[in-house]
Parts: sequence; C-alpha cells; structure tokens
Amino acid sequence: MEYSDIEARANEMRDYPERAIKPNPGKFEGCHDLTLAEMLYTALGEGWQDDSHSEPEHYYVARIGRFLVQEDHYGFFDYEVYDTEAAAIEQWKFIDPYLYTL
Repeated sequence: MEYSDIEARANEMRDYPERAIKPNPGKFEGCHDLTLAEMLYTALGEGWQDDSHSEPEHYYVARIGRFLVQEDHYGFFDYEVYDTEAAAIEQWKFIDPYLYTL
C-alpha cells in the first residue's frame, strides 16, 4: 500500500459516497468507509504519521497528509479528511497547540 492508494480511496468516497463500505459494530463503527479506515489504521501501524500526539489512557491523534485520525481509550478509531494537507495542518494546530507556539 502507498499513500496514493489512500488518496485514491478518499477521492472515490468524495466523488461517489454511495460506494462507501459501512463498518460493522466494533473498532471502525464510527467511520464513513471501512476500507479507508483500515488503510489509515494500517498506515499508522507502519509509521506514516506526519504528526502525532497522545494523552495516555485517553486518546491518540495523528496527521497523515490531509487526514486526521484518532483512536480513543476504548480502541475506537475515526478519521477526518481535509481538502488539502495545509487545511489538515491548520486543524492540527487546534489539536496540538503546544507544537506551534512561538
């Protein structure tokens, strides 16, 4: 799997939302598309994150290009897709402000 595969799936979900594979109850149940969720989760496991932050026993959040992903302390995973990587970085500044202090 490559980053371009993740981008292609995200673009497909944007253009054809009816093709989304709805997750069953479990780790990915809050996600719009199971395939994209699994791809992003695999990318995290392979260390693709550009930024990451965690609060032990509470949550883990990361940015992979234009995607923000999170896993809560119960193990539930979710993601948000932004139009550009710059937009994801702007949102990241609100999630992890101490990284962007002057």
